[in-house]
Amino acid sequence: MVSLNKNKKSLSTVVATVLLILIVLGLFTVVWLGVKTYIDSNIHKTQSCSQSNLDKITLVNDFTCFDTTNNVLFFRAEVGDVEIDRLLVSLEGGGSKRSFEIENGKQSCVGGNCLKNFVNCPGSSPSGTDNLNLKKNVGQSYFVVGSLLPLPDNKPDSIRISPIISNEQCAPSDEISGIPDCVSGQYCTT
Repeated sequence: MVSLNKNKKSLSTVVATVLLILIVLGLFTVVWLGVKTYIDSNIHKTQSCSQSNLDKITLVNDFTCFDTTNNVLFFRAEVGDVEIDRLLVSLEGGGSKRSFEIENGKQSCVGGNCLKNFVNCPGSSPSGTDNLNLKKNVGQSYFVVGSLLPLPDNKPDSIRISPIISNEQCAPSDEISGIPDCVSGQYCTT
């Protein structure tokens, strides 16, 4: 009888040890799946908004200026070899801020006034299209009329662009502070 009791104790110790190992492995698997999902989502975001991608989305200094006669801000954004969903354009001036999203083929309007693709200058005022262009490996000039500026009809202090890649808003890729006045012959200035 002593040997039968001893075998039952040995068997229950083995079963308990096996169950503990299975529970630990199950908990480890659940924790690992959660950590792996978190890491995978952050790696995707990090790759989308990597510095190498941000360096491919720039403002062109020589084509960014403010037309003091017409109260119009002109700027040119260039997108290199990177696919972006949208481009967030932020203007700041006089303690105010105004932002627009540029999305290929879409309009970006506030109160009936729209950010526009720059086309040409018939007479002395700029003309453009409401459906914006934003494509890979292409630069595009845009203009913002005075009523859409952070302080209507006043030159903004800075312009900043932040790409949205794979539905993730990235850090700003470029900024121009101290926007210069347009010079004669640049855009619509005479």
